[in-house]
Amino acid sequence: MEEKTSLFDLQVDAESSDNLREAAKWSRILAIYGFIFIGLFVLVALAAVAGVGFLGSMFGGGYGSSMAGFVALIYLLMGLLVFFPVLYMFRFGKNCIHAVENNDQEALITGIANLKSYFKFSGILTTIIVAIYAIIIIVAALGIAFG
Repeated sequence: MEEKTSLFDLQVDAESSDNLREAAKWSRILAIYGFIFIGLFVLVALAAVAGVGFLGSMFGGGYGSSMAGFVALIYLLMGLLVFFPVLYMFRFGKNCIHAVENNDQEALITGIANLKSYFKFSGILTTIIVAIYAIIIIVAALGIAFG
């Protein structure tokens, strides 16, 4: 019979600590880039609404405002979807750097929990996107076959 090992026996040695610190630093850098891109998503959404309003007033027509609203909504939704994994990535980096520098077990637990949340959210989102693509491909194939 196989003997069970306890996770409490695990140790974070100097090499693991250095690797964790390095991963956490890169995680924070990528998260900061992510926050910048989320800001750009919001700016594009606002620019779409403002740009169509400006063009409509210049040319005397109100057409396109619903399309601008739709584009703005899409960009805001994209920013919202990206926000949570970026936040988890940032929290992982912040907590793990603090844990390694201060030998803080609670910060390490929190950091690893945020890493788990990052992967869980990303996995669920990826599964949903793959399912949507599969449905689109099936519908397109049926449309070609019977259309």
